[in-house]
Amino acid sequence: MAVVVTATTPRRTADRYDESQRRIGSEGALAAGCTQHIAGPGAEGSRVVAGWNSPEALQGFVTETLRPILTGLGVAPPPAPPAVRPLHAQIG
Repeated sequence: MAVVVTATTPRRTADRYDESQRRIGSEGALAAGCTQHIAGPGAEGSRVVAGWNSPEALQGFVTETLRPILTGLGVAPPPAPPAVRPLHAQIG
């Protein structure tokens, strides 16, 4: 089942976001299992909205790739988990 995730990472600046993408190696490309990725500033930090093929693909990416990179950048985990919902439709 495809899902959409909305995550806000407090205190992650645009520069830290760009560096996290560089370290992930996905600058301009989607991570395996990700079908859409949109990022921008939020009231509390940076906000990402992304589509994923499955909750398992999302969880694997977060656990194996994203968390270690953010920790290495000194970015604390969000105080609340991201919102993950079933994806009803994706256009474009």
